[in-house]
Order: sequence, then C-alpha cells, then structure tokens
Amino acid sequence: MRATAQRIHQRDMAEFGMSTYIIVRDTEKEARAELDRITTIDPNSPGYASFEEFVANSELDVEVSKREYSVGTRGLRPDLVGTPEQVAEKIKAYQEAGVTLLLIQCSPAHEELARIAEQVFPLVPARERAVATV
Repeated sequence: MRATAQRIHQRDMAEFGMSTYIIVRDTEKEARAELDRITTIDPNSPGYASFEEFVANSELDVEVSKREYSVGTRGLRPDLVGTPEQVAEKIKAYQEAGVTLLLIQCSPAHEELARIAEQVFPLVPARERAVATV
C-alpha cells in the first residue's frame, strides 16, 4: 500500500484505514449465527423496499449485497467474524498488508466494543509508530 501511495501521490500516507463490522463470539458457529441474525432480510419489510430503491438509484461502482446493506455499509467484506483468535489473526493479516486503522462497526456498540477490546485487542500486536522526519 505504501508503494502505491508513493507512486500515485509521491508521498507516504499517514494511515491506511478500513471500515469493518466485527462480530466476536466464543465459537465461530455462534459468531456466524449472529451474522445471519442481523443480516436476514424479510422481503416484506420496509427495509427491503429501501434496499431496492437504493440499488436502483445508486451510482456506486461496486455491487452492494442485501446482507451488506442490512448493516449499512460494506464493512462485512473484511469478514472479521469468529472467535477472538480468528478475528485477531485476520486483523494481523490486514496489518501486514498495510492497514493501520480499523473503523469498527458493531451492535450494540457499547457491549460489542467492550468484548472486542477485552478479547481481541490483547491478541493483536500494537503497531510500531514511526517518527516522521521532515
């Protein structure tokens, strides 16, 4: 990612951020069940009609699935769903690819952020902070 920033912008980027929806549970099965619960869309619900309207009027250059729309973003694409260990391993892989900032989405926010902070963050190494020189 840094090489691309240098090539395009002729400078390093301070941060590389990624929006992600995180679901952590004791087992992967429980995490996937929660994902299914929050992304199941009833075609008879008002939310489904708004999805159809959004898709019909969107000028996005990528397709948004009903599942992604149900949580309001494309934050499901990084697939940070699973046990604390599984989610931490995926975060490490994104770190290795150059991601330095996660824009975390979850619900209910207070309880889920506490779970992520307590169970996942201790398993992810803090990134080294480089000192910028001019």
